[in-house]
Amino acid sequence: MGQVHKRFSDEQVAFPLQAYSQGLMTKVEVQEVLGIGKSRFFSLWPRPISIAVALDPRVIEEVRDGPTSEYYTEYNRVNCALNEIAGRTAELVLSLGYRAEPFPATVPETEQADNRPGP
Repeated sequence: MGQVHKRFSDEQVAFPLQAYSQGLMTKVEVQEVLGIGKSRFFSLWPRPISIAVALDPRVIEEVRDGPTSEYYTEYNRVNCALNEIAGRTAELVLSLGYRAEPFPATVPETEQADNRPGP
């Protein structure tokens, strides 16, 4: 894979990234259009901010042979918190006159439903 900036103009790279940020394209679609992988996709954002929220240790202690339903509940709770924090952080950065784009936390709940263990 060649460097994106050598294969595309700034505008050609910006267009799918803007479409992604507006929900018009998925991350996978942008990666396919630009011919890049996940790591390269995220490296196109010049100054990322990372946010972490700890999972409840009591829930993690119960995970022995794979995720439990309590784990999925906790995972979704933390992802919702991360999305809220990312959205508010982006709003603050935008209000200061800078560009910002919050990325959703890992896997949406709807994609997890197929892999969720039974009761």
